[in-house]
Amino acid sequence: MDDLKLYASSEQDMEKLVHTTSEFSNDIKMEFGLDKCASVKVTKGKKAVFNGISLPNGDRIGGLDEEGYKYLGVLEANTILHREMKELVTKEYVWRVKKILKSQLHGKFTMQAINTWAVPLVRYGAGILNWTAQELRSLDTKTRKLLRINGAHHPQGDVDRLYVSRQLGGRGLQSIEEVVRREENALTTFVKNSSDPEIVRLKELFVEDKILLGEEIDKDIDSLQREEQRRQRWTGKVLHGQFPRQVQPMADPDSWSWMVEQDLKKETEGLLIAAQDQALRTNYIKHKIDKVPGSSPLCRLCRSHNETTDHILNGCPKLSQTDYKARHDKVSAAVHWSLC
Repeated sequence: MDDLKLYASSEQDMEKLVHTTSEFSNDIKMEFGLDKCASVKVTKGKKAVFNGISLPNGDRIGGLDEEGYKYLGVLEANTILHREMKELVTKEYVWRVKKILKSQLHGKFTMQAINTWAVPLVRYGAGILNWTAQELRSLDTKTRKLLRINGAHHPQGDVDRLYVSRQLGGRGLQSIEEVVRREENALTTFVKNSSDPEIVRLKELFVEDKILLGEEIDKDIDSLQREEQRRQRWTGKVLHGQFPRQVQPMADPDSWSWMVEQDLKKETEGLLIAAQDQALRTNYIKHKIDKVPGSSPLCRLCRSHNETTDHILNGCPKLSQTDYKARHDKVSAAVHWSLC
């Protein structure tokens, strides 16, 4: 037995409950962890002065201090300490993301580690803690900032692509805002559709106290719909969506296999994604997008074509007999040794 809570309408009734629990615990040879026990008195919805409760053996359960206590991982006093709990969750979440990004994990596993070790911290309190949209977006923004600081995401890289699955060409990161809202909606769906007698009796109270703020959804369908919305926003952008639109006519399920099966460092993956997003500050971008005074869109090597990412990779005559040839020879060698 763990995390036991007792409620009573008066101090006398509470003492009787505590004494009964103490006797039962003695019968089954289980001791009270007095260092983890506390008592609180609530009068008219507010915490009142309370000296604690005496146990039959002379021990005493003291009053609850201002810091509250943790019940099932959530800070509480006379009510849930939302502000304090959100501060603790935010601090721990940011620490875990920093820890992951300082590791030697490669790109795919970095995103997986954030999804499985950091994001669940926030997801756990969904539907319990009153997260605002601004607070959740702030956490997503902080995550992207840390990715940029550690070279895993380019400052001008596409945001929507970060949250698209790797099988579709994205980075596979989970959005804090979407995860929390989905869990809130799933909780609302579960309670409203439940036939459990206890939940049915509490359903009206949940609605009356505005505890169920979500919408009725199917989690799997909602996840797919949101991802498709992200993908459409990404591919519909004039600059960032240029590459996926170009490869779409010839793309097949293996087109993004390098995102799923690759073993690239997160910095290398971030650079490749930035190049596909047209986010590298080439002369053409500086001239057309950044509007740098006195800038020229022409290639700094050949001075005859616009310096775009595609031009640098495939179309510059100055590189055709040097870098392009070396790249061709390396690929040819790799194919040769894999076949022979």
